[in-house]
Amino acid sequence: MKILLICNKSPYPPLEGGPIAMNMMIEGLLEAGHQVKVLAINTNKYFTDIESIPEEYRLKTNIELHYTNLRLNPLVAIYCLIMRKSFHAYRFNSSSWLKPLEGILSNEQFDIVQIETLFMAPALDVIKKKSRAKVILRAHNVEHLIWKR
Repeated sequence: MKILLICNKSPYPPLEGGPIAMNMMIEGLLEAGHQVKVLAINTNKYFTDIESIPEEYRLKTNIELHYTNLRLNPLVAIYCLIMRKSFHAYRFNSSSWLKPLEGILSNEQFDIVQIETLFMAPALDVIKKKSRAKVILRAHNVEHLIWKR
């Protein structure tokens, strides 16, 4: 199968919980013979230089990292408060990674698109418009229960 993983941070280097889990998933899928592509956002807090990722990993995952500014913005926070939107989730709705996602889905066909965390949910509209792939949400830990409340 051909699988696209959309990650809220780079799965490499796997130095903390989220990247470790994402990297284990990627390695398992590759080991099972699936073709994997990774699209991840790069942020000021979890920045990864693409050149620091081993070439072998870059080649087998065709990883793309797209910088997205997730810094605290008081005006956006006030807007989200007034509009009753989640500020934390709203920050991830950015053309910095959604436009490249649109390009990927326009040029390639995937059997599965896996979204890592609810914060990457803005991808759903693009996926529905550009792909017929099955979509999987992998909620990390208990975050899905927290957001449900």
